[in-house]
Amino acid sequence: MSGRLSGDQTIFNSHADLAAALRRPAAAHGEHERQTGARDENWPDWYACHLAREQSGQKEIRVSATPLDTR
Repeated sequence: MSGRLSGDQTIFNSHADLAAALRRPAAAHGEHERQTGARDENWPDWYACHLAREQSGQKEIRVSATPLDTR
């Protein structure tokens, strides 16, 4: 994957890599909202958590209702 998590930084090699990285949590979050039947006002936290976990190499990305929960 393009991009990496280093300490508290997530780095992307280009705007195209960042755009692609944002599309993945957008799709996952859309499914989350569809399942809950409600718009999630905390979507920025949800996206950030998803991106950080993805970039850190976690194979299974589970984003909880509390997006910054590290369980």
